[in-house]
This record gives sequence, C-alpha cells and structure tokens, in this order.
Amino acid sequence: MGIIPRSRKYELKHKGPYVLAANHSSDIDIPLTFLASPSPVVFMGKAELLKLPLFGYFFKQTSIAVDRSSFRGRKQALLEADQRIKDGFSVCIYPEGGIPPQKHLVGPFRAGAFKLAVDNHVPIVLMSIYQSKFRLGDWGEPSSLGPVDTAVIGEFWPNLKAKNPIQDLSDRCYLALAKDLKSWGHEGKVALPLNE
Repeated sequence: MGIIPRSRKYELKHKGPYVLAANHSSDIDIPLTFLASPSPVVFMGKAELLKLPLFGYFFKQTSIAVDRSSFRGRKQALLEADQRIKDGFSVCIYPEGGIPPQKHLVGPFRAGAFKLAVDNHVPIVLMSIYQSKFRLGDWGEPSSLGPVDTAVIGEFWPNLKAKNPIQDLSDRCYLALAKDLKSWGHEGKVALPLNE
C-alpha cells in the first residue's frame, strides 16, 4: 500500500497482562498496532468485521467483537475482555471507540479500557500512532505514501486512591497521548484542555 511501518521498540516493565490503548485515526491502525505491540494482544473490534469473507472467520477466532449499536453488546464485549485479562492475556482497545473525524487531535475517550485496567489492577500501555491519518485518511481526505511511526509512550497504572480511579486514569492517558501527538506536529480539537 506504499505505507512503511516504523515501530520504536519498547521494553515492558510490567510482566503480566495489560490493556493496550492507542489513538485511532485510520483503518491502517490495526495492523500498525499489531506490529508495534510490545507483546501479543487480543484485539477488541467492531462486530461488522465478522461479515468480511475469510477475515471475519479469523477475527472471530482471535479477537473480541463489539456490537457498538447496543449497550448489551458493549457490556458483553467488556465482560469477555475482563475474562481474557483474568486468563493472563493482554487486550487492545482503541479508547476513542472508533475513528473520530479528522479535525480531532484525539477524540473523546470512552471508559471501557480504563475500567478494565482499574478492575483488574493492570496498567494501560499507551501507544501513539503518528501520520496514519495522513497516509490513509477518511473518504475524501487527502492520502499519501510514506512512513508511519508508532511508539509506546508509557505504562499508566490506576490510582486506586483517586476520587474516581477510572476517570483519573482516562484523563492522564488522554493528556499524555494528546500532548505526544501535538509534539509530533499533529493538530486538532481536544476533549480536555492541554494546559500548555
């Protein structure tokens, strides 16, 4: 496709399961995340992927499908992800819940990834994916050939003493990701003030 993945290596400090969270700005983010992940992860993805010929079969065997149109479907997917973590597997969730409009630097986060981390007392391993929306953007947006860099920017542990540990973890990860993307020259709307 003319896209050159460039993953910065990261040595995990935590040796158990974790929740991998990354920004989501293009359809190429899934293979890029797969290549850059510090260890194998189970992906959580939209249930519509099950309808794809052949890919849908493999997706069903290896990933967690989320029916984003219903509360019950989202809850069931989180219960399955919770069980995978308890079984010792790491789980990848894009906390924006889908690809936000390109005018966003980072879309608002949903709580699922952070609830999983708090409930299981595991870290969020936070990854930045740079340039992907410029390489393969939304329909009608300009696209280009070239490299896409990825980097794990840290391990974020829940603060169980916080007034709302889920929101606290979400906000810390959101700000770290948004500031990191901004330092790479990305621009756009944010859901939280960056205080810079």
